[in-house]
Amino acid sequence: MKKKVIIIIAAIIAAIMIFAVVYALVSDPEAVKESLSETESQSASETLSDTSDTTSAASTSNMPIIAGSNAYDFTISLEQNGMPEAERSATSDGYSFTAADSNYSYSIETDSKYQISYGRFMVLSEDNGFLGFCASFPCDANSGTEAQSWVNDHVGEETSTTIGSAEFILSNGNQGPMLEIKAIGRDEYVENKLISE
Repeated sequence: MKKKVIIIIAAIIAAIMIFAVVYALVSDPEAVKESLSETESQSASETLSDTSDTTSAASTSNMPIIAGSNAYDFTISLEQNGMPEAERSATSDGYSFTAADSNYSYSIETDSKYQISYGRFMVLSEDNGFLGFCASFPCDANSGTEAQSWVNDHVGEETSTTIGSAEFILSNGNQGPMLEIKAIGRDEYVENKLISE
């Protein structure tokens, strides 16, 4: 049963990633081509060591970000704690990182400088501290312990709080608890983006 759920989730994530790539190609094919050629020419070590990389999948946007956050720092930390390597794909205004295993899944959306704007973290069984760990990601306003403690104290509840430039939202999905972390102003940004398209 768990394998079927994982396959379904993986298929949904793959469909979302395909949609994002197709959308990016339709919206601005030249920017995507430039981004892909630049990405192909960079080695993995250069990409990981230079987290201030400004290679862009699209033109600079006004995407709200969580100050001081970096998707590479975050995804490497998750990998070091047992998650598979995240798949990175270009979006119309930045990048998307996704990964899943039999117990957990996540997706992170960033601007073109890999600063986090949104993250969704799901537990497909009982939470053993995964969501609290995800809440402790490094950023300017998060010492780690405040957000982690709040999440660990409220897992299983439908609640939210704001810490620094990020909103932390806990809810319960069909398979288990879920944590969303989003930059202040993210909802308005997405709404305006949809209206302008």
